[in-house]
Amino acid sequence: MDGDSKAAPREMTRREALAWLAQAGVAACALTCGRAHAEDGGRKKIGNLFEFPNGCAKDVEGAIVVRTDEGMAALARICTHKRHTLEVDDNTGSIFCSMHGSGFDLSGKPTNGPATRALKWYHVEVDESGAVWLDTSKSVARGAWAPLPKWAKPKE
Repeated sequence: MDGDSKAAPREMTRREALAWLAQAGVAACALTCGRAHAEDGGRKKIGNLFEFPNGCAKDVEGAIVVRTDEGMAALARICTHKRHTLEVDDNTGSIFCSMHGSGFDLSGKPTNGPATRALKWYHVEVDESGAVWLDTSKSVARGAWAPLPKWAKPKE
């Protein structure tokens, strides 16, 4: 073999190919999981006040968002009985667990079924323009309703 000729590339063994694929898969997962984790927490806009009817719950961005005369709240979507994902009835806006029949009021307090503990509350806020912001990385005390702008409060 002279100095000008190049050696043919060596073929990758099956073991090397599988190891390479595994490393690529781990790297892709790390990128995707890291991005999802970064998006899960932190303040993000979830809509406008007009999209949340008064006296109803709505499933939005991994939380149950509620609007009442008292203000806005964001509740955990996980039942306190057996940790099943809660659902919101599209017609009535009521919160329930389809697994064992627990129901929750708009403050997250159980109304029936085997669940006995109230739902966790997350930070939600409404700015003066009516934009609704949610931060599921921050929990707040139950009953800490986010105030509505003056123009959106019910007339007394």
